[in-house]
Amino acid sequence: GESMPPHTHSIVATAYRNLLDEGGAQSVLVSGESGAGKTESIKLCMTSLAQLSRSSGKITAAALESSLLLEAFGNAMTVRNHNSSRFGKWCALHFDANGQICSGLIRSYLLEQSRVVGAAVGERNYHVFYYMQ
Repeated sequence: GESMPPHTHSIVATAYRNLLDEGGAQSVLVSGESGAGKTESIKLCMTSLAQLSRSSGKITAAALESSLLLEAFGNAMTVRNHNSSRFGKWCALHFDANGQICSGLIRSYLLEQSRVVGAAVGERNYHVFYYMQ
């Protein structure tokens, strides 16, 4: 049979299981071409981790909902993608001794600054500027 590419949930489940079994830090790298679904994949990974770890509460909610704010300030419509991230981000979730999310960090970098003063033909500026109208 034909081999299927790995699914985000199975990748995250393996990383989480290794975290619990081995106690060491785990990483999941999401990369791809423009419009490949990296932002959505990260959301799925974080949601899966919250479910697998049975985490809930303010910290978990903030981690899961942070993408909405990040997208407003860092995403724009491009010719290829209506919700294109114009920056890179590092997302880190920290787990307590019970395996539940206890803190998180999202660091953005390489923001496309030229878009603030103007966008190319057929493109738009960052979403937040249209929300303020």
